[in-house]
Amino acid sequence: MFYSNFSIKWKINTVIIFVSTFVLLFSSIVLFSTHFIHIKDQIIQDLQQIAIITGLNCAPALIFNDENAAIQTLYSLNVKSHIVYAAILKTNLDVFAQFFRIKENDEYVSKPKQKEGFYFDTNSLFVIEPISLDDEIIGYVFIQHDLDIFHEKIINYGTNVFSIFCFSVVLTLTLSNLLQRLISKPILKLATISKQISESKDYSVRIKKKYRDEIGILYDNYNQMLNEIEQRDNHLESMVQKRTEQLEKSNQELIVARDEAWRANRLKSEFLANMSHEIRTPLNAILGITQILNGYIKDEQSKEYLSAISSSGKTLLRLINDILDLSKIEAGKLHIENKPVKIRTVLREIEHMFYWILQEKQLQFILDIDEQLPSVLIIDEMRLRQVFINLVGNAIKFTDKGHVCLKISCNFTHVTNPSSVHLLFAVEDTGKGIPQHMQQEIFQAFTQLDGQDNVKYGGTGLGLTISKRLIEMMGGKIWLESQVGKGTTFYFCLDDIKVVTDSSFTEDDFSTQMDHVVFSLATILVVDDVSYNRKLIKGMLLQIGKFEINEADDGVSALKQVSHHKPNIIFMDKRMPNLSGDKAAQCIKDSPVTHDIPIIIVTAETHEDYLSNEKTETGLNIQGLFDGLIQHPVTEKKLMDMLMRFIPYTFKRKLPAVEIQSIPVSSYDTNLPVSIEFKNKLPELIEILQKDMIPHWDQVRKGFIIDEIANFADIIHELGSRYHADMLIHWGKQLKHQADHFDVAKLPKTIEDFQNIIDSLTNQLTS
Repeated sequence: MFYSNFSIKWKINTVIIFVSTFVLLFSSIVLFSTHFIHIKDQIIQDLQQIAIITGLNCAPALIFNDENAAIQTLYSLNVKSHIVYAAILKTNLDVFAQFFRIKENDEYVSKPKQKEGFYFDTNSLFVIEPISLDDEIIGYVFIQHDLDIFHEKIINYGTNVFSIFCFSVVLTLTLSNLLQRLISKPILKLATISKQISESKDYSVRIKKKYRDEIGILYDNYNQMLNEIEQRDNHLESMVQKRTEQLEKSNQELIVARDEAWRANRLKSEFLANMSHEIRTPLNAILGITQILNGYIKDEQSKEYLSAISSSGKTLLRLINDILDLSKIEAGKLHIENKPVKIRTVLREIEHMFYWILQEKQLQFILDIDEQLPSVLIIDEMRLRQVFINLVGNAIKFTDKGHVCLKISCNFTHVTNPSSVHLLFAVEDTGKGIPQHMQQEIFQAFTQLDGQDNVKYGGTGLGLTISKRLIEMMGGKIWLESQVGKGTTFYFCLDDIKVVTDSSFTEDDFSTQMDHVVFSLATILVVDDVSYNRKLIKGMLLQIGKFEINEADDGVSALKQVSHHKPNIIFMDKRMPNLSGDKAAQCIKDSPVTHDIPIIIVTAETHEDYLSNEKTETGLNIQGLFDGLIQHPVTEKKLMDMLMRFIPYTFKRKLPAVEIQSIPVSSYDTNLPVSIEFKNKLPELIEILQKDMIPHWDQVRKGFIIDEIANFADIIHELGSRYHADMLIHWGKQLKHQADHFDVAKLPKTIEDFQNIIDSLTNQLTS
């Protein structure tokens, strides 16, 4: 209430004035009302006495019908200035005689409303008294009296009462202002001292007691409170001093512990980096050399051994990547990189990636895409794809019959301006389900279902943990619904995903021209302390183009090579003995002769991880040291991308601007005449296709990896050109075009046509 904000002085004055004014007003009203009634009754009584006397004097004149005598009696009322009219009335109320104050005027003549008593009109008092003789009424006296004297007395009395009321209010205000100090002054003094103590924090101040009433008790209690506060402060000061000494000691210990933690964290990071380098390096070499050997070895048994080595290596690499990814997420070193992505292409690639596994398990795959889903979104494609692979892979793994459904729905944030969208993904299966008590634990690291057959299902228990962390890093959340024996549905949502509305957006199709690129002659320096890593990169570079390739096993050797044979580009490992890649790059960049040589760092770290710190562990500023980064495993595509940035190149021929039309195998006329050279080489071609290409084709269609599909298309195209087989040439071109353009809708059908082409060639041999 507003009243609570005023001072106690104002409150006391207000209370006194309000009470006094109310009492005075009430008293004045009572006095005025009493006097009003008294004056009114007095006038009525006086007028009634006059009427009675006048009736007695006029009785003889009324008996003897002497009108003049009655009039003379009535005119004796002229001495009463407020009687304006008087009359002697007969028993039937007819006028017998009458008197007018001024003159005879109808204004003063008024026939009485009643035969006895009195009544008031607007400005007059009327009195009627009977005239009796021997208890018999012989007439009436009717008198009209104005109220001017009544009004005058009331006004005079009211003025006096109001004057007394106003004087009393002023007197009350004055006295209350003086007397309230007896209460407010000691309280205000207490408030002032409290404010001073609050500002100065000096609790040794005491209030001198002058009163023995409740205010005195208040002073005593206040002084006691100050004494307790002072004692507590003294105690707290001693405790604070003691605690400060303890905290200083603890801070020193914490600083030591912090330094130890930083050192341990740095050692952990170095350990992870070393593990990444030391484990991935031989694995990548194994996988790369396996890939190279696969093109040279023709023996079917040896190819199976190579396939087993490659499969086991990829499995081990995935396991290591999962562990390192989880470590990076927990260390906060894994970053989300949002770029324009054709989301429908990603979803269909996921569908085709698991096509053969679904076929083997006879499961139905349902891809349900919302029609309103925009074509291109700004999102981290690699992380989203990783989540899809984990969730869909788990759904297929734990489902023996029924279906697996990948569903996506969307809602635009703003209907009028669809610049962002809310996405809801669902991965549904009809598998074994997850018990209620495991539905939260399943997202924890290294957690698997109770009693899970590791031989049958495998896995590390990291997939869902990594997926959950990645989704949360992208600003979303994941949850599940499951019933044992009926299946499981994993949901995850991503909010406010930006939409690319520019219709001119097209994916980077630069990689589609890789097989048409011809590089200029160039000298390349490969620097790595591991010999088979150098051989791997060298082998891939020789497959890409005709280069002069030099090798160095550490930074010192690299500097010697650069000084004698200035290369056009350097591929340098980061971690090497004697002189690390960072320091070697610094020396090269510091020299005015070699500072313009592009240096590509080859490491197990991502570009974001490598640039997350301003300085490397060697203390060098990494900004400007390297012109590019290749992350293990090294592939021909990664090398090609870097070479195209720094080495001049031309194209063999212009790529077709339109899509190659798909021609069914059945449309080829096997009865058309063929060359004698083709007929002679046809048995040899069919033998190569059946023994070497069929296993390769089976591996490609099961893996459904775009790069492998493109490589297989190149092999078939080259084989068709060598043996003048138009069907193989056309099929290779068509498969290459679809792979380069990520046409995942047509790729499965085109891949399946390979067996039909072999059958057609076999028919030509027997015809």
